[in-house]
Amino acid sequence: MLSDQTIKKLIDDGEIKISGFTERDLQAASVELHLAGQLRTFDETPSRIVDVEEGTNVPTTEVDIGPEGYLLLPGDFVLGSTMEIISLPDYIVGRIEGKSTLGRVALAIHATAGFIDPGFSGDLTLEISNLARHIIRLRPGMKIGQMALMMMDKPARRPYGHPELGSHYQNQRGPTNARLSGQP
Repeated sequence: MLSDQTIKKLIDDGEIKISGFTERDLQAASVELHLAGQLRTFDETPSRIVDVEEGTNVPTTEVDIGPEGYLLLPGDFVLGSTMEIISLPDYIVGRIEGKSTLGRVALAIHATAGFIDPGFSGDLTLEISNLARHIIRLRPGMKIGQMALMMMDKPARRPYGHPELGSHYQNQRGPTNARLSGQP
């Protein structure tokens, strides 16, 4: 895992790119990330069946959070994204994790997609859940998570975005729906 000193040097050298990065975002072994101003809410129908093999998806609606914030109800799930656009070289991987303060009020920021592949470029889509019985207010710009970085023993032979991989989310911007097989 990379230390704050190594992360700073790799950013200064242009190996890791993080838009809007300031040194106050640098922690001992991670970089703090902030919530962008849009969310995707799910247009759920209780009888809808999502079949990832068939490529069926759940429609979503983009919502601006606004300065008053977005009220995430108990049990709700929305897609969000980081304000930061991140570009990793082919020899660095990342992990996004929630902030402990948010976890202590039962806000989760990823269901399963906490891994950031070597070679990835884009903002990070967040899978935001309210696991509590109380309402949680989300605000644009709030600290939403932290990204830890690790160096691989060798550069990836086929980093994320390689033509052979079918990397669905390379250069994504904003909260991005699932791109299932059969979906554009």
